[in-house]
Amino acid sequence: MNQRVITPKNLGDDKIMETFLLRNDENMDVEFDGELIGSASTNPNDSHPNYSGSAGRWVHMRLYKTEKGLLVLEEEKCTNWIDETNHNIVSTYETEADLIADLGTSKLSKELYESAGIKAVRRLL
Repeated sequence: MNQRVITPKNLGDDKIMETFLLRNDENMDVEFDGELIGSASTNPNDSHPNYSGSAGRWVHMRLYKTEKGLLVLEEEKCTNWIDETNHNIVSTYETEADLIADLGTSKLSKELYESAGIKAVRRLL
């Protein structure tokens, strides 16, 4: 797992924030106080219902909310292939709508939204 919890922080009312340090292969590493609010993964096994579509490769996505309300998406792209390495990407979003606009509506994205309690639907009138 890419994340490293540095210290838990008790904010009272049974609310615990942790300090996370996430490796980011495309930019500066990211450190913040917050909580993990959702996660979703594909699977490299073609007989698994969450098969990634690519043998030997899969993705772990974790969504955090910072103490100030910013959303932090961690994508860990994993591989079993020789001469390939895992790749970690961290992105930040001001709102749930920004996250949905960037991440889209794939099966994995929808699983992440559901896990995080994010309502990603289009309401018809």
